[in-house]
Amino acid sequence: MTIKSENFTKWCKINWWILLLISIVFFSLIFSILGKNNIIDNWAKTLTNILTPTSIILGLVLGYPLLKKKLTESYIAKQFDIMDNANRVVRAKCILLQDKYIHGYRSSEITIEYITEAKKDILELRQLAIDAIPDVYRYINLIYRTLMEMEKYYSIFGESMHFYYKEELSTWLNEQLHETYNYSRTIGVLPNGATRSKKRLNNRLSKFVSDNYFIEIEDLDRTIDYFHNSSMLVIFYAKNNALFSKDHLYWFKSCYKAAPSPSPYARLMYNSCIYIPLILKSKSKLLLHYAELYLIGYTRMTSGSFDGKEETYYICTYANLSNVSFVEGTIQNIDSLKEYGDGYLNIELPLDNFTKFSKHKEFIQVQISEEAAVSQYNDIAYRLQSKLKAEMND
Repeated sequence: MTIKSENFTKWCKINWWILLLISIVFFSLIFSILGKNNIIDNWAKTLTNILTPTSIILGLVLGYPLLKKKLTESYIAKQFDIMDNANRVVRAKCILLQDKYIHGYRSSEITIEYITEAKKDILELRQLAIDAIPDVYRYINLIYRTLMEMEKYYSIFGESMHFYYKEELSTWLNEQLHETYNYSRTIGVLPNGATRSKKRLNNRLSKFVSDNYFIEIEDLDRTIDYFHNSSMLVIFYAKNNALFSKDHLYWFKSCYKAAPSPSPYARLMYNSCIYIPLILKSKSKLLLHYAELYLIGYTRMTSGSFDGKEETYYICTYANLSNVSFVEGTIQNIDSLKEYGDGYLNIELPLDNFTKFSKHKEFIQVQISEEAAVSQYNDIAYRLQSKLKAEMND
């Protein structure tokens, strides 16, 4: 009985005008039957006088949202025309650059002039992408940031950077440009036309400043920020990890610093059902801060033996990303890592899984067998999945 009453009440609220019309007809019939035609005439005149201005006001009130929606849709249409045109320009430029930076086998050692030229080409592409969909600009910006880091490291450590070749960088650029082209073929998210009002400053300052409010269209994202759980970073990290070898310490570091976060590698490992510690964090502070080494790349390798058995393992590259050097003076071998823990999952390091330690300046490399990486994943799978879910809400 209660449900029927609620449904009837809801119907009355929605169809109030039908009830009003029935009431008017009903009372008109009553007055006609009773012979009160003069009352009806006077009532009709009064109703006309009331309804005329009321209709105008209702027209304005009900018409404003429609006008607002129309203006919003017109703005969105213009923005999409601009983005679509910019996307076409970016695609054309990507094809030209892919013809310039092609896949090739290593033959010529890298030079700073080659890196600088590539950086200038990507900078031009980034400028063309300013009005493209945000994902296009974001991805190009990752490439540009990486090349900036590469140029910086080569200017400092160029004499000691052996086994770096032009063709390897060209291959990496070709693959990244191909991904940029794919992003430029999409339209991003289609907005629903809704708008929202936001404040530039907080509530405390709001009453003491002017022009603090602005209107933005929901789902039309124009920011250039990176979220650590972004699929874009997973794609970017996956390409870097696949295209560079264990010897490319500075190139791994350059790619990682373009958008530094352990989260993309965590998702790649989850997908592959392996786990390698993502951050090596000291258990005690080094001066004022904890020492941290970040996993910037891992290379899957296979070696054979005379008895025909094959061993699959990962060469894991860690780097100090801070401005304070500590690796050369404090870490000498695997035993030195007893003072470190897994800073990503906050668990103990599986030091028994680490073999064949090597060090170069502020980098270290350890070897972990694939069997050990799979076993470690099985031990922490639930904890890793919980961490990935938690990052979705950060």
